[in-house]
Amino acid sequence: MMKRLFAVVVALVLGTGASVLTAAPASATAGTCAALYTTIFSVKAGSTVVYKVELPVDADFSRFCTMWNGSPNRWVAGAERLQISLNRCYGENLATDGYFGRATELALMRAQAEEGLDDDGIYGTQTQNYLKWAKTTSGCGRIWV
Repeated sequence: MMKRLFAVVVALVLGTGASVLTAAPASATAGTCAALYTTIFSVKAGSTVVYKVELPVDADFSRFCTMWNGSPNRWVAGAERLQISLNRCYGENLATDGYFGRATELALMRAQAEEGLDDDGIYGTQTQNYLKWAKTTSGCGRIWV
């Protein structure tokens, strides 16, 4: 009787699409930043381009991507752009080698804390939106004005 009850419960759970897996963090909904690509993002005031920054993107060229120490693509062009920005805008002294390792993670955590973000060392949409980025010319700026 217990085996039959268990089988019915399992069938109901599976039939409804319910899952017992734990939920992924919100940042995991974005794609992983791609190994070879970045994009030039124009920061505008109205229709006027104020400045440009180069941002990491995923394989679909969406700027909503994630990177972290241990992610599948730790050698990424976007990690190099992040390292340049952490060096220029937050006073870090990282090698700009495009490798998202422990040093980049710790530097990102310091920048996240400075910006009042959760300092988890994970690069995602919220971090991208609030970090200062190295402009393509000189200086730093945010992707929103």
